[in-house]
Amino acid sequence: MTRHAVSRSATATFGNLMFSLLLTVAFGLSGADAREGPVPQSARSALPTLAPVALERAFWACDYAGSTRWVGAEEGVACVAIYEELKRKKFAGDFEALLAWWLRNKATEHRAQAARAAAGDGFGDR
Repeated sequence: MTRHAVSRSATATFGNLMFSLLLTVAFGLSGADAREGPVPQSARSALPTLAPVALERAFWACDYAGSTRWVGAEEGVACVAIYEELKRKKFAGDFEALLAWWLRNKATEHRAQAARAAAGDGFGDR
């Protein structure tokens, strides 16, 4: 497989993950989670104040959750906001740079999330 084909495949995989999170949010808000409302504006407005390392940790928790289980509407909204803030802050809005970083780090980060979940710290399996 050529490098270009791998890049397109990875872009599609990452895009599918984000699309599934957005669908979860869209469909979830019409169900029981709608009564609880989306993530409060105060929580979303706090994202710009988070250090990049905290955004990265939250991003990987969301990425792992989205890859291993159902993500509810409220969590989906939070994860999309975290993704957007990380892309803006760490990658200056550059999706391709974020994608390359995600490809390099996904396996390692998912192993770490699985280990945290197995240890019962609760963060790896929110």
